[in-house]
Parts: sequence; C-alpha cells; structure tokens
Amino acid sequence: MSCRGTHARVLARLAKVDVLVIDDWGLAPLKEQERRDMLEILEDRYGNRSTLMTIISTSRRSRAMNSGTLVGKWIPGMPSNR
Repeated sequence: MSCRGTHARVLARLAKVDVLVIDDWGLAPLKEQERRDMLEILEDRYGNRSTLMTIISTSRRSRAMNSGTLVGKWIPGMPSNR
C-alpha cells in the first residue's frame, strides 16, 4: 500500500462523511499541500454533504489571516476586522 494511495483514500472518506466538523479553523497557517487538500475536500462536499466549521475569534482570525492562513477566504460573507 503506497502512502499516496492512503492519502487519496483518506481525502475520499472525508468527502463522504455525512457531517464533517472542523473545529478552530484558522488557528494555524496551512502549508500549500494542506490548503490544496482542504479545498479538494470542501469542493467534493459542496452541495452534497454538510460541513460545520468553528472559527477562531475575529481578532485572532485577523492576526491569523495576516500570517498566511486561509481563514475567511473560503467562507463568503465572513465578517473581518480589516
């Protein structure tokens, strides 16, 4: 079993969970591959499955956004302190 095959299976499983809960989104900056993986999961789930995200406070989110995280960039209408 290759690591790449395992990785793809994990992403596919996350896309199929009825309700995916992501807690404290944006707490730490994501690496490039992590951003791509999250986008793939969210795209696969869009319109098909529920996703619940808890997001760090707006002041912490603002600092996190300035540090290169993706907080608020994928969530339309998300208020910002900017």
